[in-house]
Amino acid sequence: MIALPPAGNRRHTALADWVELELLFGESATLSHVELLDVLTDDPGGDTTDEDVAQLEAIYGDRIDDEFIAQRRNDARTQAEEGISGPEQIVEATWLELAFREQVVGDAYPVRVNDGLATGSGDWWQTTSYAFLTMLAARVAYGLELPVQEPARLFEELVTVALEAYTGGEAVRFGWPHNRDEFPTDFKKAARELAHRLGEKPGGMEAIGTNAKDYALDVVAWRGFSDERRGQHILLCQCATGKDWNEKVISERGWEKVIDFTVAPTRSVAFPFVPSREEADVIQWLDVAFKGGVPFDRLRIASLAADVAVGPSLMDDMRKWVNVAQESLPQDQ
Repeated sequence: MIALPPAGNRRHTALADWVELELLFGESATLSHVELLDVLTDDPGGDTTDEDVAQLEAIYGDRIDDEFIAQRRNDARTQAEEGISGPEQIVEATWLELAFREQVVGDAYPVRVNDGLATGSGDWWQTTSYAFLTMLAARVAYGLELPVQEPARLFEELVTVALEAYTGGEAVRFGWPHNRDEFPTDFKKAARELAHRLGEKPGGMEAIGTNAKDYALDVVAWRGFSDERRGQHILLCQCATGKDWNEKVISERGWEKVIDFTVAPTRSVAFPFVPSREEADVIQWLDVAFKGGVPFDRLRIASLAADVAVGPSLMDDMRKWVNVAQESLPQDQ
């Protein structure tokens, strides 16, 4: 069984991520309320944390030992059977989160949730896009030592597919390094080529130096009109796969100097994580939206970029990366 996320990250969203990982890449074909509760109460970092142990030691001194902690966990399990304990509430919230994800993503979601039972699709290859996004998030959650550049490029390619579906128009990856058959290496030349493809005029680019790569722009999506006249919806997206995903911002003013947009573009930010929907956490989602533009999290991306819309080359590359990356997932001892 795949190890639970670190003890400091046992909220319902993190546990929902863990259920997805276990059903996609672990030994379990199904997981129930009771099984998750058992895992939580049996795990050394579960209901009794290091902070709890420190408090117990302060109260009981030398009498604290492994047997005492085990008894505390037994008590927690008994309380869960008799009523709604803390762990039981977390499990219930986890199942509600899984049901929400299934509803948003639809057929592309690899888990089916019914009457306290979560069932995996059977083979992660059947939902490659979601498996890829889940593994990208796991890389950060578990601090996995995996190369960053290749999965970041694949993520940008997948987001390109998603944004094309979202706008109902066209989309292209602009991230560094540029695809050789799409854009030249020199930024100013690449920006002029992008402006030409958009049907817009290049800007003065006064702030662009010789070291510019992609100017924080990873994907561009747009929906023009058959009259080919200027004035259209354009989406500028930055992709983030690291811990600082909620701090990524595209300079709208900067890009207005790079391309002379007829209509101001919409900014957006894409990331493979699923922020909590709890009332106290909505501020994080709104902060991302206020600073970075339209948020595209794992659920939004997966619901837009179904496997049937992903080209065979990208699909093959994602499968190769996931196949190697899953070997790095920590296992419960």
